[in-house]
Amino acid sequence: MRAAHAYLPDVEADARNDTILTLAEPALHCTPAQAHGPVRGSGFYRLQLPQSSSGPAPPGPGLTGLPTPVLIFRGSCDYLSWRSALDYRRALPRAGLVYLDGAGHNTYQDRPTEVLADVTAFLTGAPLPIPALDDEAVERLAPRDASGPR
Repeated sequence: MRAAHAYLPDVEADARNDTILTLAEPALHCTPAQAHGPVRGSGFYRLQLPQSSSGPAPPGPGLTGLPTPVLIFRGSCDYLSWRSALDYRRALPRAGLVYLDGAGHNTYQDRPTEVLADVTAFLTGAPLPIPALDDEAVERLAPRDASGPR
């Protein structure tokens, strides 16, 4: 890590990362109008390094099988494949997958009322206003190979 910082200091790395994320930000939503403008202070080393190809593929061996209740959100316009959401759902036995039509990868930015209502219900043990998908609904929504966005 010391060598990386010597080659590309935090200030320069962060500025480049902010620029890249600002350019990519509209792709995190269903429509460009949902984008929230320039990204600042993203922190290249904090954000990108854990996602590097040398790290374990999500959900990672440390999470698989954990009995902790988990709530996963997936937007209809998420750029990540269905496989990523389904892998977490399979790996975590008490995971619920909530599908939000009209939301991209940043579900809270696109559908804040619904996300907040579900998170609040989840944390208080109340029924979810937008319920988690059952296996039949997952089959209906996810593409057969679950490799790309839908």
